[in-house]
Amino acid sequence: MTFTLYISGQKGLTALQGMEQESAGLDLVVIGRDTHITADHSEEIINYCEAKGYTYTLDKDTISNSSYLIAAGWRFLLYPTANQTLIVLHDSLLPKYRGFNPLVTALINGDEEIGVTALLGTDSYDQGPIVLQQAIGVQYPLKIADAIIKIAACYKEIVAALCYKIKQGALTPQNQDETKATYSLWRDDEDYFIDWTQTAEQIERHVNAVGKPYNGAKCRLGQQQLRVDSVRALPDVSIANRTPGKLIFKQEDKPVVVCGEGLLLLEVLKTEQGDDFSLGNKFRCRFK
Repeated sequence: MTFTLYISGQKGLTALQGMEQESAGLDLVVIGRDTHITADHSEEIINYCEAKGYTYTLDKDTISNSSYLIAAGWRFLLYPTANQTLIVLHDSLLPKYRGFNPLVTALINGDEEIGVTALLGTDSYDQGPIVLQQAIGVQYPLKIADAIIKIAACYKEIVAALCYKIKQGALTPQNQDETKATYSLWRDDEDYFIDWTQTAEQIERHVNAVGKPYNGAKCRLGQQQLRVDSVRALPDVSIANRTPGKLIFKQEDKPVVVCGEGLLLLEVLKTEQGDDFSLGNKFRCRFK
């Protein structure tokens, strides 16, 4: 059996590390770059390949002759031949959250479990039979960077188990239950903006879910766009004329903002240029 890994990001790096004990038959590592995140780990993957003596390429269009293609953290389409098997690693417990950014969606929704699914690639995305699946419990608040570390550990274990099962001829794919399928939509710049009508806990999860390595939650104050790097949900108070987005208090000189339910302390605010932002003496502020 021969393998080609198509990988990118931290999850791709740990997937590659999962091959260490099963590296016999590893033909090629195809490394993807991602300019949309602050650290795509491509240099670390290159260094790891060189240290282990693995053949690698940065050409995402490279055609492989391996019998198995394994994609982890990969963002591009792959076209296996009739003699090849494509296995995709997906950041959710399928059939839940087929599609885009499933881990972000799970964190925003406050799921008690996150996980990784290895499935056979098909023409319809994320609908193929499941080969392996691993779940882990989580507690909130939880930042995306910490969730990725947890998920990455799953990638490492799943790839090691996957290669072992392939070599033993022990893969037993199981069809997904279509009655339980849900989808996670793609996200663009507008999805980073805070919806102040949500509860403070929902907004806190949103901010934590779209932080580094992503671009971070955003809001507007007058004509200025700000990035919200850190927040903390606070207990609610009785407000006779509740208006989500309005500043109600300052705590340690940091703004406390009214939400649809609850209050939110904005612990770290940045300008678009990445500089620290302070309200100074301003009090009558409405965040949008």
